[in-house]
Amino acid sequence: MKIAYICADPGVPVLGNKGASVHVREFTDALVELGHQVRIFSAAGTADGASNVDTNETRATLTVLAPSEQLKRTASIIAAGIARLDAQHDHAHLLSEVTHILADPAFIQASLPLLQDFAPDLIIARHALFSAAGLTLARALDRPCVLEVNAPLVEERRRYWGLTLEREAEDIERAVFAGVDQMVAVSEGVRAYLLQYGAPRERIVVLPNGVNLAHFHPSVDGSAVRRRYALEDKLVIGFSGSLKPWHGVDMLMRAFASINNVLSRRASSGAALHLLIIGNGPQREQLELLAHELGVSAAVTFTGAVPHSDMPTYLAAMDIAVAPYISSDGFYFSPLKVMEYLAMGRAIVAPMLGQLPSLLQGATGACGLLYPPDDQHELAVALFRVIGDAALRRELGARAAAQAWLRSSWQTIAQQIIERTALGEHIDSPLLEVAAL
Repeated sequence: MKIAYICADPGVPVLGNKGASVHVREFTDALVELGHQVRIFSAAGTADGASNVDTNETRATLTVLAPSEQLKRTASIIAAGIARLDAQHDHAHLLSEVTHILADPAFIQASLPLLQDFAPDLIIARHALFSAAGLTLARALDRPCVLEVNAPLVEERRRYWGLTLEREAEDIERAVFAGVDQMVAVSEGVRAYLLQYGAPRERIVVLPNGVNLAHFHPSVDGSAVRRRYALEDKLVIGFSGSLKPWHGVDMLMRAFASINNVLSRRASSGAALHLLIIGNGPQREQLELLAHELGVSAAVTFTGAVPHSDMPTYLAAMDIAVAPYISSDGFYFSPLKVMEYLAMGRAIVAPMLGQLPSLLQGATGACGLLYPPDDQHELAVALFRVIGDAALRRELGARAAAQAWLRSSWQTIAQQIIERTALGEHIDSPLLEVAAL
């Protein structure tokens, strides 16, 4: 089958290291491995100012159709004009919204002749704020359209960054949800959001994110990473991901500090503990300061940004992997980090939130320890238990790897999407009103 994958969001660089970028590459790579001919049409290849840690490869053919400099200048003028009418608007956020709105029709215009030449059998689009590109292109080509929905984008933007052009964002989203042939939600939380915005129930399927089992598996050697950071004789608790408030790394550090203080006072407490924080983000400086205030700076390593291709060796350096998410209304994440932790066969500690309990329940028992969300004490209790029990760590890790092998490969997920699309009916509903926005 010939498949066109549409990623019209200028904020998702296909060759970058952010979770969305990894998702695009690994999902399309899986489609290629299943024997399909795949082309990615993207609004971004690498992030602006990307360094050598922000470049990766994809097995699909990649065509980048980035917003032009003229479009960006026009967006800046329009955003400045709107801001003058209401000084309360954050100019940077408003500029991003206007850029997205202007970029979508430009992306459609640039990609349509290329898609006509490619003549795909199916279009799969990653849902993007202010974008109807996937659906509009599918209707222009009279092809079925599958929409990947990885987050409740309007609500997410409104909650964490603020959303000025709310009506426009909601109208486009409702029209897209009503028009596509199938929607793939990564969690029940995302499914609930789709239903809230009018998506037909029968067109929604819930499929969690996957993992590349050829790269992430228990036999990966993490010894080089351990040597690099002098961790050879340490019991390593680890986190991987962007350092943002909702990831709860500050709570993890406080729990780690409390355990480290208790164990350091014992005469024989086993291997010294170390906290390995893999990734970068806006909380980096704040977290480094917190480590200093808690007196654990010497027992904490911040690696900074790591190429995703190197991530397996970094995860292999961990003994215990933590996903300390903070609770929020309608927790919707299907965390790539947790899928990778599972595939690596690591003992996992995570909160009882959203999809996490089901992800950590294997065929033969639990793949990790769960604790009540936002409870630092219970996080410390769970960590203390798994720190002190090497047999438990091995058992949890073995179950985790078995669970990932059973149901979490990207190939398995990609095949399910293809099969469901083949069984579905093509919906003939051109989106002329959205294409004109």
